[in-house]
Amino acid sequence: MAEIPYSLEEFWDIVRALADDVRNCSGALEMLDRQGPEDQSTGPFWRKTCAYCIFALIEGATYHLLYIAYVARHTRGVVFTLEELEALENAYDFDEEKRIEPGIEHKDIEPGLTPTQMIGRIKFAFNAFARVHGSDYIMPNDGNGWAGIRLALQVKSEISRPRFVSELEVSDDTVTSMLLGTPWFMQCLTALLQDCRDCAERRLAAWDAVDINEPIM
Repeated sequence: MAEIPYSLEEFWDIVRALADDVRNCSGALEMLDRQGPEDQSTGPFWRKTCAYCIFALIEGATYHLLYIAYVARHTRGVVFTLEELEALENAYDFDEEKRIEPGIEHKDIEPGLTPTQMIGRIKFAFNAFARVHGSDYIMPNDGNGWAGIRLALQVKSEISRPRFVSELEVSDDTVTSMLLGTPWFMQCLTALLQDCRDCAERRLAAWDAVDINEPIM
């Protein structure tokens, strides 16, 4: 069997590094809050930087969930509908050879999704990753956690394609709301990985329980 070209440990190391960036920005903003008004000149920079770091965490994790599902999409026992398979294969330009080999035509990756489309991609990423690992984990579809994520995606849309200077500004309240969604997102990732690990352990236990001398029916 060929070696699987991905590492769950590396995936989690990337997620933790991105989450650390968010924590560092949050810490810088808390320090500014404790200082006087005369020291608030860097506030706009840190609020915007914090927003960018939150975007990077959300999309970085989503990308890697989909990449791992893409790599494992043809694993025996894994089933995707044709529509799901097309969505998985077209989510990002995962094919390195097509990306760098001259003369090979390939599709142009869409420049960006609307916040609503990105929400759908995040949910699909969790579902696809779970499926290729034998898990039926479903990302929670309600609660306050989604509010922070939706706001983060809306702010990303505005500051990535601004029509007015005012759309480049990120307020304290906005950052606070976005930060409330970050630990919830991390909890969902942790729950997903734990459920996949539990499924793997149950499969191993079932294999160990099989009597190799039992006749095959």
